[in-house]
Amino acid sequence: MINWLRKKLYNFINQPREADKIMAVSESSDIDMDHSLRFYVLVGQGGVIVQLRSYDNKRDRTNNTTYVIPEGEDIATRVGEIVSLEIMKS
Repeated sequence: MINWLRKKLYNFINQPREADKIMAVSESSDIDMDHSLRFYVLVGQGGVIVQLRSYDNKRDRTNNTTYVIPEGEDIATRVGEIVSLEIMKS
């Protein structure tokens, strides 16, 4: 009984935090960044401007898409929706 309680207490105290769950990738790994999305966020009067850039390797062209998030909307939710939409488009 005491060993069980000790294990439970140990596991509770040593739970991984959210920051520990994020995986770090070293710079020397071979990750193909040509298919990545880069986004820039600009705070303006009346809302937030989000610009997404992606590189099209076939056409050797950078594609830009600009979104405007009106003031008062949840920015985190909208950015998540925008990124999901862009991933589905590619």
